[in-house]
Amino acid sequence: MERQLRKRLSNIKKIWIYCNNLLATGKIGEDDYLTWDMVKEMYLNGIYFGGHTRNHINLSKVDLSLAEKEIRWSFEDIEKI
Repeated sequence: MERQLRKRLSNIKKIWIYCNNLLATGKIGEDDYLTWDMVKEMYLNGIYFGGHTRNHINLSKVDLSLAEKEIRWSFEDIEKI
C-alpha cells in the first residue's frame, strides 16, 4: 500500500491536482487503511484532509449528541497532526 501511495503522490505532483479527502480517523492504522504517517506525507504533498467521523458511523441513524461528538472527535484527531 505504501508503494502505491508514493506512486500516486508522484502523479499528483506532476499534474498539480487539488485533492481533498475526508477521514474516518478511528480507522487510521487498521488493515487496508492509511496510517498517520501516510496522512502526514500526503498532506505535505498537497493533499488536504477534513473530518468525516471518528468511527465511520451512519450519522442519520444515531442521536444528534453522538453525531456531533463523532464529527468533533474526527476534527480534533486531524488537528493533532
